[in-house]
Amino acid sequence: MSPEQRESAKYVTPASDVYSVGVLAYRMFTGQLPTLPFKPAIEFAPEIGQPLNYLLEQAIAQQDSQRPQDGAAFLQQFNTALKSWDDNAPESEDATGTWIGGEANVKSELKPLQDRILT
Repeated sequence: MSPEQRESAKYVTPASDVYSVGVLAYRMFTGQLPTLPFKPAIEFAPEIGQPLNYLLEQAIAQQDSQRPQDGAAFLQQFNTALKSWDDNAPESEDATGTWIGGEANVKSELKPLQDRILT
């Protein structure tokens, strides 16, 4: 729940939803909940890179004016951060990518899950 929502439901804005998405994304990338004072996500997951780390910090800012103001703004910044991440990602033989049909470079321990998803 966003800080402003804890005060009163009358202060809820689209930036409150961005806060919630930011908390979920932080948890997905780090395995931790961002409790105050929270560490930057990049400390737990250096591979996310600085652009994505910065976006996560913005999304979970305590002041709603410091967050992307709505989901569209967050998505635009997220796509930009992901592009930067993709451009800087090292090529690795055992990297697991995203696939849509066809073949993907999937780690052997994830093959059963891939088969199940495709089924």
